[in-house]
Amino acid sequence: MENRNFCLDDIASYEDIPQYLNRLIQINPHLSLEFLNLTKLVVGYAGPFKEGDKKIGVGTENKQEKQNAQVLVGNTKIQFFQVNPLHCDQQQELIWKNININSFEQIKNWSILELKNYLLAETEINIKKIMDGLNSDVIASVVKIMTNSELINVGQKIFNPLDGSNIGAKGYLSARVQPNSPTDSPEDIRWQVFNAWSFGVGDLMLGNNPVSSLPNSVLNLEITLKELIEIFNLSEVLPWCVLAHVDIQAQLEKDNPKSTALWFQSIAGTISANEVFDISIEKMIQYAQSRNELFGMYFETGQGADFTNSQDHGVDMGTLESRKYGLAKVLQMHMPKNASGKIPWMPVNDVAGFIGPEVFRTKEQLVRVALEDTVMGKLHGLTIGLDICSTFHMSVNPQDISWAIDQIMPVNPAFIMALPTSQDPMLSYLSTGIHHHLHIREKFGFKINEAMMTFFQEINIYDANGLPTAHFGDPTWVYVKFQQKKGDTRNWKIIYEEGTKLFNEAVKRGIILVRTPGNWSSKIPEEISNYINNLYKNAKISLQAELGTTFTDQIPNKINVRSQSKNRDDYILHPSTGEELAVESILKMTEIKKLNDKELTNLQIIISDGLNANALADEGHAVPCIQKLRNYFEKDCTEFKLATNEIIVNNGRVRTGYQIGKLLFANKVGTEIKSIIHIIGERPGTEHNNFSIYITSAFEHEWASVDCIDHDITSVISGISNTAITPELAVEQAIDLLLNKIAILRNK
Repeated sequence: MENRNFCLDDIASYEDIPQYLNRLIQINPHLSLEFLNLTKLVVGYAGPFKEGDKKIGVGTENKQEKQNAQVLVGNTKIQFFQVNPLHCDQQQELIWKNININSFEQIKNWSILELKNYLLAETEINIKKIMDGLNSDVIASVVKIMTNSELINVGQKIFNPLDGSNIGAKGYLSARVQPNSPTDSPEDIRWQVFNAWSFGVGDLMLGNNPVSSLPNSVLNLEITLKELIEIFNLSEVLPWCVLAHVDIQAQLEKDNPKSTALWFQSIAGTISANEVFDISIEKMIQYAQSRNELFGMYFETGQGADFTNSQDHGVDMGTLESRKYGLAKVLQMHMPKNASGKIPWMPVNDVAGFIGPEVFRTKEQLVRVALEDTVMGKLHGLTIGLDICSTFHMSVNPQDISWAIDQIMPVNPAFIMALPTSQDPMLSYLSTGIHHHLHIREKFGFKINEAMMTFFQEINIYDANGLPTAHFGDPTWVYVKFQQKKGDTRNWKIIYEEGTKLFNEAVKRGIILVRTPGNWSSKIPEEISNYINNLYKNAKISLQAELGTTFTDQIPNKINVRSQSKNRDDYILHPSTGEELAVESILKMTEIKKLNDKELTNLQIIISDGLNANALADEGHAVPCIQKLRNYFEKDCTEFKLATNEIIVNNGRVRTGYQIGKLLFANKVGTEIKSIIHIIGERPGTEHNNFSIYITSAFEHEWASVDCIDHDITSVISGISNTAITPELAVEQAIDLLLNKIAILRNK
C-alpha cells in the first residue's frame, strides 16, 4: 500500500470504513479490487505506530492520517467486521463460529465508538454480558481507538480468574517463576525456584524454557520441577511446565503418566503462522479435549510473531494478536471440566517485547503493547499475563523495564514473570525480576494467591500475620525446608551450611541469584544491579561485532558470502535483510552447487555471525565444533557426504541457511535427503557468549518447494559455550538429532 494514490486526509466526520472506501471507489473504480487491502490499511493506521505495522504496510507516523483512521474505525458497525474479516482462514472461521450469536445480535449495529463508550461506562457484570458476542477483529479495533488511560480503565474492570483460585482476580498479581539454566542443570533450576520462594514469589507456575528439546532432556526437567512441587505438597496448588513443543509434552505424558502438568505451546494469529510452529487447529483441539485435569494448557503469544515469520497476510500486529486470544478462548471451550467440576487452568502469557526492534523499539511502545494485549485478553475472557520484556538489541535498558512496569500495572494483568534478577541467564533478554514483584506489592497493594501465601507461612518466610520473617529473602533457608521435607534429619544448621555451599556454586556457574536474609527492600543489591548493567553494555558491544580474520583464517575451506544487510545496524533494525543473500553471494552458490553435485554432497556446514559474532570467535567455541563435525562425517560416518567447503555468512540469520540449502539442494523431482548444519551466534546478554546449531533435513523436492523449509522442520541446540553446553556435547547432540531426522524421513 506504499504507492496508493490517495491519502487518508479527506474523510467526512460521519463516514465509516465502507462509506469512505465506496466513495473512493466511485472516483477510482479500479480500487474496487483493493477494498479488503484498503480496509486492512485503515484499521492498521488507527492503532498507535509500531515499526512492524509500518513494515507490513499498515502503519503510519502521520498524526492526521491516524486520527482520521480512528474516526473511520470508530464509526464502523460491529457487523461490518463480522461480515468482512480482515483475513479469512480456518482459524478466523473457528473464532467467528464460536461467538455467542444471541450476544452478537444485541450489539451488531453498535459502532466501534459506541462499544468503546459502553466499555468505559459500564460495570464488569454488564460488559461480560456482551463479551461473548465480540469477535477478535472487533476487540482489536476497539482497543485501537482507546488511549492508554482508557485501556487501564477497562482493564481495571474485567477479571477472569483461574477456576478455584484468586489468580487473575482484582487486586491480585501472580508470578510465573522462570528458572532457566544455560545447561538445563537441575541444580540451577532448583536454586532459582528457592530464590523466588524465599521472597514469597511464585504462585502461578514453575515454567522452564529448555535448552534442549530432546525428549529425555525435557523429561528430566519435568521431573525436576515436579519433585519440587510434590516434596512441598503443592500438587493441588501449583503446576509446573517445561516449554517444549506440545507434541513432545503429549508424548512424554503418554509414555510417563503424570510427568507433565500444564502443556505449553506458542500460538499465532493465522493458520499459516501456526504451521511454522508445527501446529494445526485439529491438533490443538484434540490436545485441549484431552486436558481434563486440574491444570490444562499454557499459551504464549506476542505481537509481531506472524509478521516476523512472513505470515501476516497484510494484517496489523494488534489484530493478529487478538486472533491468538480468540484461538485460546476456543481451545478453552474444548477443555472438559475436571473431576472436581472445575475448568482446567489455562493461563495465557503475552511475551511483549521479546522479538526485537523490527516489531517496536521504545519503552513507550512496550507499555502500549502490554496495555493493548492485556485488555484484548481480558475481553476474550482469558486469564492474561505479561512478560514485560526486551531483547538486548532493542533501545530498552534495565531501568526502562522498571519504568514500564509502573505504567502497566494499573491495568492489573493476572501475572508477570519472576526471574532472580531482570536478566535471563539462558534466553539472554531483560524481563521482570523478583524485586519487581516486591516493588509492585508495595506500590499497588497487589496480593498473591492465598494457597501459596499459606505455603510461604508454612516454611516461615512470612509469619502468621503476613509479615516477612528473618528468613525472608534467604533461598538457603528454603533449601533447608526442602531437605527436611525429603526426610533429612540432620541439624538444620548443617543443612544450611551445605546449602550455602551449593548456592555459591550455582552463582559461580553464572546463575545470578539474590540472597538478602531478612531484608524486605524491593531493591536488589548494588553489585548485582551493576552486574546486570554491565551485561547490557557488553551485549551492545557484541551486537556490533563482526567475524574477523582471526576467526575465519582458522576455517581452511571457507567460502565467504554475505546477506543483504548493509551493516550491523541494518541487520539489527531490518532483520529481513539478514535472511536473504546478496546478489553476488547467490551467484557464488551456483559455483558451489556445481562442485557439490559433482561430489554427491548431501550435507553442508554453514557458519553465520548472527547476533553475536563473539560467541563464535571465542577460543574453544565454534572452531573445535566445526572440526569435530568434519572429523565425524569424513571418517566415522559413511552415509553422509560432507561438502568440501564451509560457507561463512556475514550478517546472516537462521533463514539465510534455509536459502543456502535451497540454492544447493533444490531438485523438483529429486528424492534424496539433504541436510544443513547451521552454526550461528546467539543473542548476547550473558557471560557465556553462547552459540547455537540448527539442523534441517529434507528431500530434494522439498528444498525446491516454496513453503516446505522453515523453523517447523528444524531442530536446534542452544546455549553452546565452554561454560554452558560444551561444544563436545553439542556436536554429539547435533549428530544424534541429524541421524534421527534422517531415520524419520526414510520411514515416511
